[in-house]
Amino acid sequence: MRIEAAPRLTVAALVEVPALGLAAVRPVALGPATRANGGAPEQAEASARGAAPRPDGAGPPSAGPAPVTVVDRAVDNGLLRVEVAEDGTLRLSTPDGLSVDGVARIVDGGDVGDSYNYAPPAADELVDKPRAVRTVVVHDGPVVAVLDVVREYRWPVGADVDAGSRRVDREPVTVTTRVEVRAGEPFVRLRLSFDNRCDDHRVRLHLPLPAPARSSYAEGQFAVVERGLTAEGGGGEVPLPTFPASGFVAAGGAEGSFAVLLTQPTEYELTDAGRELAITVLRAIGMLSRNRHALRDEPAGPQLPTPLAQCRGERSVELAVLPFRGDWDAAGVLGAAEAYRHELLVFPGSGEPSAGLPAPVTGLTVDGDGVALTSVRDRDAGSSCGWSPRGTPAPSSGPAAAYAAPGGPT
Repeated sequence: MRIEAAPRLTVAALVEVPALGLAAVRPVALGPATRANGGAPEQAEASARGAAPRPDGAGPPSAGPAPVTVVDRAVDNGLLRVEVAEDGTLRLSTPDGLSVDGVARIVDGGDVGDSYNYAPPAADELVDKPRAVRTVVVHDGPVVAVLDVVREYRWPVGADVDAGSRRVDREPVTVTTRVEVRAGEPFVRLRLSFDNRCDDHRVRLHLPLPAPARSSYAEGQFAVVERGLTAEGGGGEVPLPTFPASGFVAAGGAEGSFAVLLTQPTEYELTDAGRELAITVLRAIGMLSRNRHALRDEPAGPQLPTPLAQCRGERSVELAVLPFRGDWDAAGVLGAAEAYRHELLVFPGSGEPSAGLPAPVTGLTVDGDGVALTSVRDRDAGSSCGWSPRGTPAPSSGPAAAYAAPGGPT
């Protein structure tokens, strides 16, 4: 066998990019001689230490955030420390003293409901303790650190609807939680993946809160909704305090809070009298509607099988956890959610290697007290933008003022 292509190497680097703009960078080979003599390759070496190279290649690199370090099963970037416990859960700690154990506990329970309403079996069985745990270091910094936490469970294969319980047969399931910490980010990125080979169950990710919460704040469409610990019932339905969230959900108290940053809509619930936040990872159900439903008086629709709704096969969910103190709006939760779910777009250049790099270009910006840019659309060779208020103004105050500044082509 002969390999024709040149070997490839993936390199992580910190690059300053204007908001909604663009910046051009060029990799520079760094050998022993250039390390000793200094010069332009100093930028590549500085980026490995955590400093950000300037996109135009001119001058020394700007001071960047602290590098990410990995020691045993702990990752630290100076803003957040993440430690993997023996049971596979996480301990999150911040420099100001906020610390929480048991984060990212996986709980599997029965679900004999339908596509309209969740319903646990009368004799439910919750599985939250793994049979085996191992941690694998994938990347050890200094720009990005990644750990894979592999937990092995034995989940019931399905539910016995008539008996009101879960089946006794078990299926081995391996859940891999990818823990990623990047330099300069105050949150930890999580990606859960597993092969679902079970039916009629609900999988949730539990996060003990730094302090008990009396309410939650969840982003929807251009609004952040505050909800309490209970829900309103009606129409023959038993009220369940599971609520939808789009961009993030935040909850906690005076001693600290958590914000879960989301890439897609999901549902959540404050459990244990507001002491824990549960995020639904998977609902596997087999009926469009059930005529006999424990939490509903009447059918919600026709009783038709929905085998694909059992969600068999490989499944993955991505989210991030941001610890903070104070109010969610003052802590910059909305800005962190926007930064998390909008990855940087990277394209290979087509210019000559000897040509100079173009200068950075700044895009459209919208700023103002209590305003966060959430949408930009190109309409008829122009631009329109939408923004959301970061907080709830007092009844006597007027609407938040926004200031738009075009920059570069839009």
